[in-house]
Amino acid sequence: MKKPLKIGLFSLGTIVLLLIALTAALPWFLKLDAVRTLTEEKATAALGRQVSIGGTGFSLWTGPKVRLENLTIAESGGFGDEPFARLGSFDLSVRFWPIFGGRIEIDHIIVNNPEVRVLRNSSGMWNYDDITARFAKTGEEKKAVQPSPAEKGASTIPISFLARDIRIVGAKIYVSDATSQRLKQGLSLEGLNVSLKDVSLDRPMEITASAGLGREKPDLNFSGTIGPVGKVPDPGKIPLDLELTIPPFDLARIPGLVGDIPLSLSGDVSFKGSVKGTMGKGLAARMDFSSSNLEFDRRPALKEAGKGAKEPPPGAGKKFEPIRPPPITVSGGINVAKGRFEKMAFTDLTATLSQKGARFNLDRMSLSAFSGRLEGSAWADLGKAPIEYGSKMKMDKVQINEAVSAFSSLGGLLFGEASSNISLSGKGTEFKDIKTSLLGNGTLELGPGRLTSANLMAGAAGAASLLGMGSDGKETKFDGMNASFSVKDGKFNFSRLGISTKGWSMKGSGAVGLDQSLALSTNITLSEPTASKIPENSPRLFPRNSRGLTIIPLKVSGTVTSPRFALDTGTMKAAAREQAKQKVQKKVEGRKEELKEKLREKLKNLF
Repeated sequence: MKKPLKIGLFSLGTIVLLLIALTAALPWFLKLDAVRTLTEEKATAALGRQVSIGGTGFSLWTGPKVRLENLTIAESGGFGDEPFARLGSFDLSVRFWPIFGGRIEIDHIIVNNPEVRVLRNSSGMWNYDDITARFAKTGEEKKAVQPSPAEKGASTIPISFLARDIRIVGAKIYVSDATSQRLKQGLSLEGLNVSLKDVSLDRPMEITASAGLGREKPDLNFSGTIGPVGKVPDPGKIPLDLELTIPPFDLARIPGLVGDIPLSLSGDVSFKGSVKGTMGKGLAARMDFSSSNLEFDRRPALKEAGKGAKEPPPGAGKKFEPIRPPPITVSGGINVAKGRFEKMAFTDLTATLSQKGARFNLDRMSLSAFSGRLEGSAWADLGKAPIEYGSKMKMDKVQINEAVSAFSSLGGLLFGEASSNISLSGKGTEFKDIKTSLLGNGTLELGPGRLTSANLMAGAAGAASLLGMGSDGKETKFDGMNASFSVKDGKFNFSRLGISTKGWSMKGSGAVGLDQSLALSTNITLSEPTASKIPENSPRLFPRNSRGLTIIPLKVSGTVTSPRFALDTGTMKAAAREQAKQKVQKKVEGRKEELKEKLREKLKNLF
């Protein structure tokens, strides 16, 4: 028993020593320089690009190992002198014994510091078009050659494949598209690290990855499974099931990454989410965004240029470039602790997010702003030029001056606590686009407040030549205001506009333009105490309502900041005619009664 064991151990030791000696001597027999040259020639012929390898290595210790160093692939003509791709090193380690069982088991593949440049010129040509065309031609040639039945049978012989560990370390991918305004300056994915475990053709593989945008520090992390890829991989059919996270991302970095955008951004945003599906049938993503602080302003090019401006503001003349619908459908949630859109400060913003194509929707939106609460929904279609958008909002107990000041230059004109329902839609972000495209409707209820641009009663009294009737001061204090309106052709068209005070009330209709123009027809109804102040010798005949209260019909023109008042002469003339008619009727009725009385007296005398 001892002798066979000794022989066996001696034999095993001899084999190990022979393997070590063979591993040490093999590079001399293989002539690695010849292998490197042959590899360069084959790769150059396959790609149609010059391929160079700086160094090679080979070992059989614990299994065949191959190492390539400083590999470069030349760039296509017309795209510069920098290589199309390069890598620092490529290491491949294969398990030896499983090969004899018809199974390829790779212990590891490690790709260090690969770099790839993906470029598109102004003519729409990509720097890899020649490579894809070459492979497409090869594929067509293979399809044209019909294999024999024996070859078909041979091609179905199953070869199992497994790679225990595939790693890409420190990769960089640079993309530049001269036909895209956003990608013209180039975008780089840096510090890309990818790890694949238990890679097989017939079952899902585990993946973890991280990458930075324009920097090596990770901005994106994801993990999950990919596959199975199948023995004939089709990228459009490979299943994905990934979890993604973005740590707090500084939004001020975005212009530096993608160029000029319509908004100036600051603050942070982070998200957690998942992506499932296939590229061919579409991916579905669940993304939950959050931000501790989010601030954005429209760029000067998106605002109406000031009068007398000698030069257009920076960014003017650059048209909004629609985005291409991504092959993914997104849903999720948004939670922003605090933020600001230009002059609109808000807190506690929550909403559900959905996206299909280039249209993004915010539903169940709720936020605190203007000292009140807003709820509703909003949408934007970024695939249209100009951009299209819409919103339905309910405002509860907001300060109307804060809301008006945030979106216009009319701050300081109207004060009070307001509630409103409003629906708006439009296209474009420049004033001229908004003015012509904005559509909508809504209602407004305003509690006690004041209008500082005009003393309505004083204006009415002045127009009616009722000196001394108006209250003192330049503003109007009211107990309530209400309105119903629609928006079209750059105007708020009021079907109902009402104001109530202790001494009078107003009802009217008409239009208020986005250019601040006024065209209103109103009736101011005076209370009895106020009407009693009208001089008895007043030459004017004012209409009265069914309750007998005096009405002053007014036309209001001019602008919001400088209104002009005039009597509605048509209404006044109609009122005068009506009052004259009533007087005549009274006289006629009185005369009839007088004649009837005289007739009765005569009849009495006769009998």
